[in-house]
Amino acid sequence: MPLPGPFNRYRVTAPPPTGESGPGREFPLTSATGEVTVTSIRCGESCRSRLASLGITPGVRIRVLRNTGGPLLLDVRGSRLALGRGIAAKVFVTAL
Repeated sequence: MPLPGPFNRYRVTAPPPTGESGPGREFPLTSATGEVTVTSIRCGESCRSRLASLGITPGVRIRVLRNTGGPLLLDVRGSRLALGRGIAAKVFVTAL
């Protein structure tokens, strides 16, 4: 049941339940912490092209530097970048 008032204004993506974030389990980048590997990107061609231009492609390792609301701060191939939560939710990863 959603909370009344302003508390249900923003959708918050919770991390996977305990025991479901191990190696081989796929989850959105918005739920990630630490180092992960990109397994799939589930969006249109323009979104995939944008992510590829940032170095985010299937198989690449990403280190999540900050994931506390707002854009995610990532280390991708030695470069730091900020990625909005909307696009990050379309990038699926597995834990290392």
